[in-house]
Amino acid sequence: MTKSQKKFEKAEKDFEELKEDVIDRSSDIWNSEVLEVKRIAQYHELKNKYDINLYHK
Repeated sequence: MTKSQKKFEKAEKDFEELKEDVIDRSSDIWNSEVLEVKRIAQYHELKNKYDINLYHK
């Protein structure tokens, strides 16, 4: 495995861990009705622009 492949795999692992953490803590981070609406809007934007789905691990 090359050095760049190792860097890519580490970055991908870190991204997945961060994504899971955001999903697990979403109720703590966005803990009000107003923030819940903003969360949904942010999730849709991330999905549409970058194909990042924060609804499922």
